[in-house]
Amino acid sequence: MKEIRIILTSVGGLVAPGIIKSLKKKATENNERLFIVGVDMRKESVGFYFVDKSYIVPSGDSKNYISTLMKIAKVNNINVIIPSSDEEVLSISKERKRFIKNGIIPLCSDYDTVYKSNDKGLMLKFLKEKGVSYPKFCVPVSIEEVKKFAKELNYPYTPFVVKPRLARGSRGFKIIKEKFDFFKDRSSNMVKLRYFIDILRGYRDFPDIVLMEYLPGEEYSVDALAYNGEPLYVIPRRRIKALGGPSVVGEIIQNDVVRNMVEEVIRAFGFHLNVNIQLKYSKEGKEGIPFVYEINPRVSGTIVANDAAGANLLYYGIKLALGQEIPRQSTIRRVKMLRYFKEKFLYE
Repeated sequence: MKEIRIILTSVGGLVAPGIIKSLKKKATENNERLFIVGVDMRKESVGFYFVDKSYIVPSGDSKNYISTLMKIAKVNNINVIIPSSDEEVLSISKERKRFIKNGIIPLCSDYDTVYKSNDKGLMLKFLKEKGVSYPKFCVPVSIEEVKKFAKELNYPYTPFVVKPRLARGSRGFKIIKEKFDFFKDRSSNMVKLRYFIDILRGYRDFPDIVLMEYLPGEEYSVDALAYNGEPLYVIPRRRIKALGGPSVVGEIIQNDVVRNMVEEVIRAFGFHLNVNIQLKYSKEGKEGIPFVYEINPRVSGTIVANDAAGANLLYYGIKLALGQEIPRQSTIRRVKMLRYFKEKFLYE
């Protein structure tokens, strides 16, 4: 039985066990074996109990991260590295040529593409330059620019959002809105403009943030597989409910408008291998235009849903990275995903 040896990073996430199981199942169906080395910076990482071998590593943006990862890869004869967090995909893509020189293929695009798509401010500026539809946005450098953007959007009648330019899993995401019910609204992300201004005044240096118009319509998280800027698979998934970053309820459906938009974005950036692109409609439901509001130049936490729909994009990405053939895009089944928690108990 043929064996493919991979490193999967950030296996401490709640979605890691599902990804590992999905990969191994698909490999077995194809008469192959996956030897998976899981790495994470935390000792209590649930994914360690689902992989073949595990290591604790420094954080993805640490100066020792790449050297540690390289040692692990060499000792275990690794073929492919799958970065699963923003910090790690940035560090790994920056050393992409070095890994490839040692016979190790990172499952990501080149560093320039990763950097400009991962930074939300640069991403929106790039879409604007390329003539791809984009939401109204601002990359402010002062409180005065924040106030100006709010006025241009007709605040307080129109809310807007703020988020760090570099962040993941909805960290730092806030909706700037004047009217909301503090006791009844389930969202803890809402804040009034004057309070937000007070928060900004507390920073010695103005933070790296991006402001963007609030998009109230349907939300899509689209997993895609590309080869040197050419889309091979594009699978739209409607995000119905999310917990933090990952979806807990989602539905894979056909949406040609979203699909065409994602294909345009892939060609504009020149993405290679796996990428996740998130969009929302500018008006309620599917009215208006779907705008790209975030890009994850790596695998998404809910990539396993595509396997249930008929295309294991992570497994295909591994095969493609190794120069092997993958199936041509076939009919994708409509499927709804309901995610739930499951416990792992450790006895001393």
